[in-house]
Amino acid sequence: MAQALMLAIGGILIGLLNLLVGDKFKEYAPWFVRRLLAIATKRLPETQQQRFAEEWASHMNHVSGDIQKVFFAWGCVCAAREMATPLTHNKTKPTLVAWQVVTVVAVILWLYRPTLSGLLVQWSRDENFHHGWVVPLFSAFVIWRERNRLARIPLRASRHGLVVMVGATVLLIMGRVGAELYITRTSLVFMIAGAVILFAGWEFFCALLFPWAFLLLMIPIPALLFNQITFPLQLLASQVSAAILPLLGVPILREGNVINLSSMALEVAEAFSGIRSLMSLATVAIIYGYLMEKRIWLRWLLVFASVPIAIIANSLRVVSTGLLSYYWTLDASEGVFHSAWRVLAFVISLLMLYGLHVLVSRIFPGRIHCP
Repeated sequence: MAQALMLAIGGILIGLLNLLVGDKFKEYAPWFVRRLLAIATKRLPETQQQRFAEEWASHMNHVSGDIQKVFFAWGCVCAAREMATPLTHNKTKPTLVAWQVVTVVAVILWLYRPTLSGLLVQWSRDENFHHGWVVPLFSAFVIWRERNRLARIPLRASRHGLVVMVGATVLLIMGRVGAELYITRTSLVFMIAGAVILFAGWEFFCALLFPWAFLLLMIPIPALLFNQITFPLQLLASQVSAAILPLLGVPILREGNVINLSSMALEVAEAFSGIRSLMSLATVAIIYGYLMEKRIWLRWLLVFASVPIAIIANSLRVVSTGLLSYYWTLDASEGVFHSAWRVLAFVISLLMLYGLHVLVSRIFPGRIHCP
């Protein structure tokens, strides 16, 4: 277990060092290799030092690449530590496990410090992702709520977690090099999974699968995908509104996502696309289903229903804005009216979600679960 931990930490630090110093890594790599092999040799009993020093030097000649050589030398340090440890001390003590967990958590926080700070800033400033604050808090609540069941699961550390952590490190490096925030942030979620598997095993991770997967909702989707989703929603909202407004006595002329009234042009922009309410409502639907419903199929139904519900509520918002602009004031699409209708549309979405749950529960009787 300790050897797997040391390999994980070493792989992460070596990959990050190569990322930070770039070409200069080639200059320092031979020095790192010599120092690590010297440390590994000194950890061995005196009778074995010369033998293993020669063997490791011989194997090193067959290793290609600077990173591979440094990682091989680090592996020699880990191997020497295991060989120098008496068999009577092979059993890991609880205090040692606690130290290992703290070390891994500290390394992960250090690695992802820029990523976490960027997430917090975007949650605060980007109205499309304000729900990100709720996601980790709810995952923590689910873990706390299931604490008794989790305590009964035997902890069986698995070195497969090391593979997951190395893969997450590769994603982190790819994201940093390619300046792709989504890959960098997603690697954090997989790094957490790898750490859980490394220390607690697959059975424990499977028990945490729901709160872990829920963490993916805290990651803002890529801008390219965001735009691909937003524009069709803008067109859909404008089409629905253009079909309803004439029925209410409002003459209009639609050009793409622009609805021309007799006195003004109402543009269905990103704010009117419904993407904000859709993402927030989907998050709320998952939380609501977990707290209020035990049947898995109905939980999924509530999540999928959040998409048409958000579209309907947003279309009502656009129609209401058109009515107010035509019959009352041209300022209905701006300022206080705009913000008020955004909140009201989300409240309507929540009521529709609750109404759907009650309706389906009456058609298919089953006790609504309250925490």
